[in-house]
Amino acid sequence: MAKCARGAKPQIEDAKKREIGLMAGSVARQSILDACEKVGLTVEKTAKTVVAAMDANAVKVQMDIRGVYQVSKPYVDHNTRLKAVEHAEILLDLKPVERRKVEGALTLLSDAEIDMQLDLLTKKDGQ
Repeated sequence: MAKCARGAKPQIEDAKKREIGLMAGSVARQSILDACEKVGLTVEKTAKTVVAAMDANAVKVQMDIRGVYQVSKPYVDHNTRLKAVEHAEILLDLKPVERRKVEGALTLLSDAEIDMQLDLLTKKDGQ
């Protein structure tokens, strides 16, 4: 690992950390897309389902005193429509990013762990 002034981190290490993070995210995303494709889940199919849910209606079925089922007229299913709009916002990337202050939370990899991984990578490259 490169030596630098006390408290300062070398720029190259930060760049490698970002590169490792981007590569890991890309690999994870591609494996998710491959798994979705295998089971037939596509963006088009999801979008059609969300659009259909935006027009959702419901009916109520009740049994009267004589034992005969009574079916209500269709009415707007507001809960289903609202959930569909929330899903559409996510799909279309319209939902604003939520910013939260997190204290004391664990990260997937700490800086020390990333530094160890970088050391291992540089040792493998140097051998």
